[in-house]
Amino acid sequence: MYILDPKFAMLIYEINNLKIKVAEKIVERDSLIYHTCKNLKIDYMLKIGSLEYKLLKIQNEILIAKRKIEILKDKHKNKENIDIDVEEINKKIEIEFLEFNKIEKNMLEDIDIAIDLSMSDILDNEQIHKINEIYLKLQSRCNPIFNTEYDDNNFKKIEKLYKLGNIKKLESMLKDTKENPVIDEIENLEKFKKRYEEIIRENNAIITKIKNNFPYNQKNLLENESLCRRKKNDINDLIYINEQELDLLIKECNKLTK
Repeated sequence: MYILDPKFAMLIYEINNLKIKVAEKIVERDSLIYHTCKNLKIDYMLKIGSLEYKLLKIQNEILIAKRKIEILKDKHKNKENIDIDVEEINKKIEIEFLEFNKIEKNMLEDIDIAIDLSMSDILDNEQIHKINEIYLKLQSRCNPIFNTEYDDNNFKKIEKLYKLGNIKKLESMLKDTKENPVIDEIENLEKFKKRYEEIIRENNAIITKIKNNFPYNQKNLLENESLCRRKKNDINDLIYINEQELDLLIKECNKLTK
């Protein structure tokens, strides 16, 4: 009669539990990156980002106006010919504020992308839950971490379909796969265990970083209508104040250029 070594049996049990946790962590990570955060960013850019862009643009214009006034005052002080140098001043300021303009441009591009994506097919929470269930099974069966019959190139097709949110094709691929046998060889069991534990730690770190940064850190704000409305009101108030300041600076600029 064959008696299974209790230590060996416990190791097999631990490793196969770790395998499940590894797959779950990978799915959680990818779901955050490709679906949850994507949706949150679209939502944020449409609700808040457009107002923040307007505020940023006005604030940049204020800085430019202040710099222009500074240059013009120096020229008045030195009794230089203002009319001749206005175009040159504008070119100088454009170079000085190149980085500011890049930030403004990138923000506008993010808003345009969000608008385009909002009009395309994006997964809702129910669909994300469904695709995650399929992806979890495919991870367990096809990820080279667990199944040496699959290489990285083959698995990348699954990852790409998941990233695109193609539920139907992933369902079709799932039908063509089968459950992996439970790990039962004693050789290298400790190696498997350490590898899985390290993968879990790495993904926990990635997930924590994602949740502590934009756009996930705005999740509560976006899901709370009252907080969202208050945020919009605060930005609109700042926009109004900055518009008043900009108007005064433009008038001062015009006086100095006459």
